[in-house]
Amino acid sequence: MSVVGSVYIVKIIFVEMVGEMVGNGFRAYIAGSELYEKTDSLAREKLGKDSRAYSRVMYGVDTDKGTGSKFLFNTLMDQCLPLGQRVATLKDLEKIFDCDEGFLDGFHVDTSQIVLRTQTLSNRLNAYILGPLIDYIHGKGLTFSSENPLIISGLDFRSDDDPFNEGYGLRLNFQGGRISAENDKRLAHENYEGRLVPFGNGQKKIYTWEDGLSGICLSVMGNLGTGGTDLHESSEEGRVVIFEGESQLNLDY
Repeated sequence: MSVVGSVYIVKIIFVEMVGEMVGNGFRAYIAGSELYEKTDSLAREKLGKDSRAYSRVMYGVDTDKGTGSKFLFNTLMDQCLPLGQRVATLKDLEKIFDCDEGFLDGFHVDTSQIVLRTQTLSNRLNAYILGPLIDYIHGKGLTFSSENPLIISGLDFRSDDDPFNEGYGLRLNFQGGRISAENDKRLAHENYEGRLVPFGNGQKKIYTWEDGLSGICLSVMGNLGTGGTDLHESSEEGRVVIFEGESQLNLDY
């Protein structure tokens, strides 16, 4: 155990919990195989184990090893957590970074958030997500653009049997969820070439996109990435960070 000011940091390496840290007013840990398996069970129940949606959500995820991280899978893991815990958001990752810059080193971390920039489709897989999401956001009177992207949290989805849905086999479900949204100019397209942007009390290089949708991640190299437009891609370096602490939601719809 190490002490940083009044912040206690604990790092434990074993199968079920890769690491844990306790900071001022929050706790964070890296999900292990038990939580991965629980998320897999929810995906089978909610989407159908033989559906395109299930295969897309679980693509690149290893439940035995507790590896893999992406928007689709993390969104379902969020629904498996007890009250007061959530898959870490961008703001949560900044808090963790401020307490221990090394805690997130060496693996890829996705959030369960999505970035909306423009109505232009940047990846055909996102067609059945982008259109309904834009209609919903416009209905709430919110604005977004390449230079003032919108970070959206709390989305939910269901399986879609439409044979024309050649993307993820999913449709967004706007009923019963708790959706929040906030503009963040750090994710603007003008920063796409690896510029340094504020991250917590420090800075990180950012790689972003101009149009459509993407997820939000920290790369293995520690860079802030919002340019990945394929929402079902994952890798064995991916991990899911769980945050327990104060709410980060700003606008509830």
